[in-house]
Amino acid sequence: MAKKDSLFIAVDYTHNTFSCNTHKSDLFPAIIKPLTILESNGKFEKNEQEILDFFDTDSKVEMLQVISNKQLNLLQIKKILGHSYGTLHSHIKAMKDLGIIESKEGISGRGRAEKILLLGEGVELKELSECQAELKDVINEQINNSRGYKISFNKELKEALEKTSTEKTSRVSSRQKD
Repeated sequence: MAKKDSLFIAVDYTHNTFSCNTHKSDLFPAIIKPLTILESNGKFEKNEQEILDFFDTDSKVEMLQVISNKQLNLLQIKKILGHSYGTLHSHIKAMKDLGIIESKEGISGRGRAEKILLLGEGVELKELSECQAELKDVINEQINNSRGYKISFNKELKEALEKTSTEKTSRVSSRQKD
């Protein structure tokens, strides 16, 4: 049976919109990325790299941290994060297109209709301490992959060195594309 569309993300709250003013970034080196996808299925699995690429800046991660903890409207998010409406709109549109967030109709404290932002269906975010076992699996997989790639690297380096000793030197880069 195929799994439904689901996305399970570990979130590092070491760096967030509130903490980054109170500590030096060099005190907390990033061993784990701010967002780590632990499991993806369906549409999220197909778009996993696009999702990872999208969350390349702190502002996007901070938006997701806020939305995942509290259902808010755009004005509230703007006031909390201090970003322009243009930035928020473009990030929110992209997150909606990826299925990370969605909006629903709500009523403001003043009784007005508003759009509330929340995590998309099938999307689950957890703080790092809530998913230690899964993170250990990810880290161990990366360690094992690194070990395998190191062996491959050494073999290919040896072959490249042997080839360079018999090859005529060229002034043109071998990395240039045709």
